[in-house]
Amino acid sequence: MTGIRVSKSMRRAIILVFLVVACLGVWAYVFPSQKPPEEESLLKAFYANRAGYEHLRDMLVADGQVRAVYARFGVETTSSGLPHLPSEVNFPSSRYYGYKILLEQVHSPEVFRRGENNSEICISLWG
Repeated sequence: MTGIRVSKSMRRAIILVFLVVACLGVWAYVFPSQKPPEEESLLKAFYANRAGYEHLRDMLVADGQVRAVYARFGVETTSSGLPHLPSEVNFPSSRYYGYKILLEQVHSPEVFRRGENNSEICISLWG
C-alpha cells in the first residue's frame, strides 16, 4: 500500500486553517458577547443579588486604602497603581477572598472606585 502524499503547500494551508480556527475559538472564549445585556435582565439580576451588591459597596467603603478589587487579578490600592496579589500589598487574603466570593455571586469581574476623590463605588457587570 502506498500512503497519500500531500504537497508542502497543502500542508501549510491545512496548518493555517487549524491556526485560524484555534484563534477564533480563543477569541470567542475571551470575548463571549459584544452585545450588552438588556435592562430588564440587569434589573432582575440586581434585585436577586441586592444584598451582595450592598455588601461589596460596604466592604469597599470600609477599605479606604483599596482602589479596586479584581476577581482574576488581585487588589489595587491607592499606593500600588496596578492590581497585585493581596500579600504583595499587605491586604488580608481572607478579605480578598470575601470580595471574590461576592463578585462571583453577583457575576462581576471587579468592584472599584472612581470620580472625584474616588468617591463613587462601581461594580462592573458588562464591558
